[in-house]
Amino acid sequence: MAIKYAKKWKLFLFLIISILDSFQSVFLAYLLKVFISFAQKPTGNLLGLTLFAISGLIIFSIIGILFQYSFLNLIHDINIKIKEIATDHIVNINDEAKLDTSFMTNDLKQIETSKVVAELKIFNYILKFLTAIITAVITSWFISLVFFIAAIIPALVQNFAGKKISANSKKWEKANSNYTATVTETISGSTIFSLYNSENSIAQRLITSARKMEDALQSTNLAKGIANELTSFAAYCFGMIIPFSVGVYFITIGNITLSTFMMIVQLSNNFVNPLVNIFMCANDIKTTTPIWTKFIKIQKYKKPKQKSDNGFTPVFNNLSLTNASIHFDNQTIFKKVNLVIKQGEKILLQAPSGWGKSTLLKVLLGKYKLDSGTYLINGEKANGNWNKDHELFALINQQPFILNDTIEYNITLGQKVTKQELNKAVSKAGLEELVRKKGYQYQVGLGGKNLSGGQNQRIEIARALLKKRQILLADEATSSLDTKLSRRIHATFLEEFSGTVIEVAHHISTDEASMFDRKIDLEANNKRN
Repeated sequence: MAIKYAKKWKLFLFLIISILDSFQSVFLAYLLKVFISFAQKPTGNLLGLTLFAISGLIIFSIIGILFQYSFLNLIHDINIKIKEIATDHIVNINDEAKLDTSFMTNDLKQIETSKVVAELKIFNYILKFLTAIITAVITSWFISLVFFIAAIIPALVQNFAGKKISANSKKWEKANSNYTATVTETISGSTIFSLYNSENSIAQRLITSARKMEDALQSTNLAKGIANELTSFAAYCFGMIIPFSVGVYFITIGNITLSTFMMIVQLSNNFVNPLVNIFMCANDIKTTTPIWTKFIKIQKYKKPKQKSDNGFTPVFNNLSLTNASIHFDNQTIFKKVNLVIKQGEKILLQAPSGWGKSTLLKVLLGKYKLDSGTYLINGEKANGNWNKDHELFALINQQPFILNDTIEYNITLGQKVTKQELNKAVSKAGLEELVRKKGYQYQVGLGGKNLSGGQNQRIEIARALLKKRQILLADEATSSLDTKLSRRIHATFLEEFSGTVIEVAHHISTDEASMFDRKIDLEANNKRN
């Protein structure tokens, strides 16, 4: 249940307020009985009775406002907690549940509207049901029993329709995820589509995906709508009309008074209506089953303990790969790779595009695990050992990873550093002029769109220098830059980074290649082995 993520004291407070709120139906039913009795046999003061009724309604209105605040505050806290768990999963790069943009936006919103809200409402409806039926039983147990038994019928209808709703919601969740991915691809590939005059076919692809998503959503909503209508029919037919007929019969034979019966009828609305609403909320919850199942996988994932940069990291001496091979989906990415790299070396690894160079770097990071062969760091096994070994490394990507945030945040990634350390990294990365003109708090824009390609690359270099890692990995670090800028970038990180540098590239100028201590042809390496 989603409500387990709420703070216990807030749930307890919600329980107390809900109990008080549930007595409003009892109060209204009592007023109905009193007014009918007064109409049949006027006794007492009608004005006093009216003032009593108004005073009670004012009190219950105040309780209602407190209920709404408590209700919405719980939803807020539960949603934040769920997003915290999902965020922890994302930043720790665990793809077991295969989260995507659709999950973090559309799916989590559906959990909020169709599960969190529904669970809290069920909680409230149960209290209203219990308060109403207990009061009704005390007033006339037989008539109340008739109403109660008849009100169970809708549960059978809801159970019959629930399976269809769950099946349709799974189809919608899949279609919605595919639609979100298609939208992302369509937006990111607009230039390519225009270049090859394929706008019409691409637009049709997106429309087709949208139609499948909307069809699946319509089927889910239709199944839920039909279930709700059938549940409502059963509730009002068996939960109100039939018991109402029985009650009228008992009035005609003098077993109960009209005012008592009308009080029970009023109360019956609060064990018929809550039951109807409980079943409808149950239908809403069923629509979130596939999404919630995915979230449960996230909850079970144990986040690796984060190490501090100030913690102990062994001094890097060397790393080696021996007959290293890796496969994905029965496809060989690379095989029998042999490398030995020593501390302080500047190494250039060259291979054609598609060879698997980026995968090789992820093996060195410990992100991917070799299928065969050995990977050693300082003579110790390091195959797939991300938690232990990743703090040896810094990384510069072909496409710099830039957040839609400030220059400072992009360099520090929100971690605390001294101004002196930050200025030193900025100076070494050649960003002093940018910082002087724009300032550290300058917003770089989505993907760094407010900066040039070279400036974005230097931000990533500054980030790597700031962390003071012992090994710098560069993945096609300058392939998207012109030759002149590419040389300046290479000069920056090769000269300013004092540790070991390992760059993979498929094309690099002779002048830039000469800056490295050694050049290794990975494809030739494979052929020799």
